[in-house]
Amino acid sequence: MRVGKRICIALYIIAAASAVCYAVMRLSTGFAEFFNRTVGAAARRVYTGISDLVPFSIAEAAVALVPVFAVLVVVWIVKRMKRHGAAGCRRVIATLFAVLSFLGTSFVLTEAAGYFSVPMEERLGLGGELTKDELYAAAKYLAMQIGTSSFSGGFEKYESGATVMPYSVGESARKTADLYGSFRDRFGFPDSFYSNPKILVSSPLVTYTHISGIYCDYTGEININVNYPDYVVVSTVAHEMAHQRGISPENEANFMAYAVLSESDDEYLRYAGCLDAWTTVSKYLYKADSDAYFELRELLGETANAELAAYSEFFNEYKTSSAAEVTEKVNDTYLKSQGTSGTVSYDESAYLIVKYILKYQTEIK
Repeated sequence: MRVGKRICIALYIIAAASAVCYAVMRLSTGFAEFFNRTVGAAARRVYTGISDLVPFSIAEAAVALVPVFAVLVVVWIVKRMKRHGAAGCRRVIATLFAVLSFLGTSFVLTEAAGYFSVPMEERLGLGGELTKDELYAAAKYLAMQIGTSSFSGGFEKYESGATVMPYSVGESARKTADLYGSFRDRFGFPDSFYSNPKILVSSPLVTYTHISGIYCDYTGEININVNYPDYVVVSTVAHEMAHQRGISPENEANFMAYAVLSESDDEYLRYAGCLDAWTTVSKYLYKADSDAYFELRELLGETANAELAAYSEFFNEYKTSSAAEVTEKVNDTYLKSQGTSGTVSYDESAYLIVKYILKYQTEIK
């Protein structure tokens, strides 16, 4: 038996076993949790360790080379058919299915279990209905933290009014990795390790999809769109690192970004984490009590209010985009297929953030 055929068969067998594991994950939270903490954690470290050896985004390069791959596959099929007829074509198809099997296996090994593991509110003992008083108290806490950090940090600013991150994206990731370590020491999860964020060369173009970052489970990389304002970049790094550590649902990854950054001694990390959380929590406060929302906007301080105005101005160019509509639909379909509420789950992090603040960071006064 040829080596290529043996590899294909091995990939088919592994994919079949992965499919069984995936089915069990969807039925058993206990199994999903066990898999995520053991097999999943090991796989994520291996994938990330390999991709860290490459200085650029493997995922971005692969997407850019899709047209080239497509042409090569067509040429390959034609050549195989000329030499071996239908048998040659079948071998090509078998190879392509083997590649798809590998991709499916990678998803199961690295990310799938996170969708069906123990929910974040259960892990941290968060629960109960969210009241308007709680929403106000948490929003006030965030506004005060933002105001204090921006005043104490004395951040440098661009002409637009947006703040300047005082270090590189890589340094931001190193600092955030340490914060994940501290969170794990306190609560026992998630996995903690350092990884090298990959900056997307195509960041300006990717912004039209409204994507600020991507965790690629096929390569283990976190890919960062640096075209966004710096505070969003910091929060995005923390968000994608959550995915890379087995926190798959978007609301939980958003929450984790806040939870780790808000505990930092670094003024800019804390500012970025709290401001990003504010933009989510304040949406619900505005709906519940618009007067309270405008009252708390004053507590943000001049720096943060200028930051939000600069972000609004920046995003105007990208707000209406066909690419964003397509991306939204694809992402929504994918997230719903994994048992979440879809893209609206990003904003559902507000519940976790508010409950976490009230239980672990402050009390209603």
